[in-house]
Amino acid sequence: METRSGLTPKQYIFNCLKVVGFIIWAILPLNFSFALNLTQEITPVFLRWILAGLWILFTFFSIRWIWRYYLRLFPDPMPKMGGKDIGIAIGLFLFLRIVAIVGTTLNQQIYGNVMSSNDAALQSGNPLSVFPIYFLLFNLTIGIFAPILEELVFRGIFTHLLFSERAKWLPAIITSTVFSLLHGMDNIITFSMYFIMGITFFFAYRRRMAIKDAILVHILNNILAMILSIVTYVMYYFQLI
Repeated sequence: METRSGLTPKQYIFNCLKVVGFIIWAILPLNFSFALNLTQEITPVFLRWILAGLWILFTFFSIRWIWRYYLRLFPDPMPKMGGKDIGIAIGLFLFLRIVAIVGTTLNQQIYGNVMSSNDAALQSGNPLSVFPIYFLLFNLTIGIFAPILEELVFRGIFTHLLFSERAKWLPAIITSTVFSLLHGMDNIITFSMYFIMGITFFFAYRRRMAIKDAILVHILNNILAMILSIVTYVMYYFQLI
């Protein structure tokens, strides 16, 4: 059995509802950041700073609360990360870059899409039109906060609430499918790209049962979008584009 044993059907359904709740909670900081950007034109400056402060408190509370819940569920020994582990993380990151390049090329050739709708939403618009603190918080979410929350929920809580500790492929496939559905619904190519990404994050975690390994790979992958966004901001600011 790869599903978690010892649970009654009622308990298993309740755990499924827990997973859904945690997934929704994990994506709230990014969605709130989008909402702040969309409503900035009708929001006074002083209120923008207040909302930014509330967003910061909410995000840090969410990370702390979800991490503490994960540790209660699975007392992760948090093994130290050595040079080999960092090297593996970098190798997985490079693998994901190859997947992204191949997938993006196929997506453009077959469907005429330069990027997925998820990436397009993240990179759309003139960054100078965004309130500076909102711009900073949005990019920190993409590069750091979202990877932490998503790994805790998808590879951590999702796996341990619904599957046995010995299970490998079933949780890898199911968690990666859900992860992909939330990120790449455009076509089979973008779905496959995010599915492979989810599988990679899962096995980064499963290798040592260390959630920080998956978080590191996820951050390495996402931080490129953050750097690109900041570089674009600088280029707009100095009128280089």
